[in-house]
Amino acid sequence: MTSDTIRRGFANGLKTTWELAEIIFPVYVIVTILKYTPLFPYISELLTPVLKIFGLPGEASIALVLGAFVNVYAAIGAMTALTLSVKEVTILGTMVAICHSLINETAVTKKVGAPIISIVLMRIVFAAFMGIILNVIM
Repeated sequence: MTSDTIRRGFANGLKTTWELAEIIFPVYVIVTILKYTPLFPYISELLTPVLKIFGLPGEASIALVLGAFVNVYAAIGAMTALTLSVKEVTILGTMVAICHSLINETAVTKKVGAPIISIVLMRIVFAAFMGIILNVIM
């Protein structure tokens, strides 16, 4: 291993850290601010019955939607701003991992020629299925 390799690796690591921080930090701040507005409790209360099936509080809907429509890192930023148990983080993380970045990945799926609607539905249904299963067994 040469000093040039270490230097390039360190520079690439810093660049990657910065790129992730550019997504995670703003989302964290926005969700934290949103928690103190009347909108957040309203959204939470509205979605609590649905998310209860997965063992998640209504607030988790923010992270779930961000994960599905933006990316995993936005979901992580939202999750860190919420007060979630280990069980809830595990369930939410699994669901986001299965149905993350639906818009971007659907575009890729379309270019490959796969059936878009089937793939999107399968990812959403499987994420819901895993959320229910994890809620039951944890």
